[in-house]
Amino acid sequence: MTAAREYLLTHGIDLEVAKECGVRSDGLNLYFPYETAEGKKYERARNMVDGICRQPAGLQLDLFWPLGKSTGTPILLCEGEADTLAAATILSRSTHPVLASMCPVGLPGASAPAGRMARALYDAKCGPVYIALDPDEAGRKSTERMVLALERLHRRGVPIELPDGKDLADCIVEHDDQAENWLASIIADFDAQADPTPIVLRSVRERLAA
Repeated sequence: MTAAREYLLTHGIDLEVAKECGVRSDGLNLYFPYETAEGKKYERARNMVDGICRQPAGLQLDLFWPLGKSTGTPILLCEGEADTLAAATILSRSTHPVLASMCPVGLPGASAPAGRMARALYDAKCGPVYIALDPDEAGRKSTERMVLALERLHRRGVPIELPDGKDLADCIVEHDDQAENWLASIIADFDAQADPTPIVLRSVRERLAA
């Protein structure tokens, strides 16, 4: 088994789904298809030796839309290509009422500029954005930035808290053939718990209560 094939399978990514999404490998690297806001197509490459995903020189970071750019749909926002493809494996085949119309979208990393990423989602006329980034400090800070950036564009961001030490792909692999039900359940639970009060008003309310 090649390193690229093993990487995909151990991250809960169906090989046929990866192929349909335009992912390819030359044996040493995995290549993920991207497109700029202006329509220029390019690839980010993940090296199978050092595990680093590299952006082509001179290009800004863009969102990863493995199933194609959707319009007006709820978004499941993931961190990195592997998590997004694992989500695509579930969502591309799902008939679950919570998941059927949801589109997986990937941040190319927790450091991606929240304002520009939120604007790209806004331009796609996104519905609610369910944010399932890694449960570490960088992921949590990125989630906070995304929620605020979306709010400024009058879009709803719902943080999805994953178990400590496990990213979305880890959870999908762990739940195996129940991954679809697990994903639908966790999205529905955090959606119901989310505070609809805008962050700015929430901050004022907290200061007044102090």
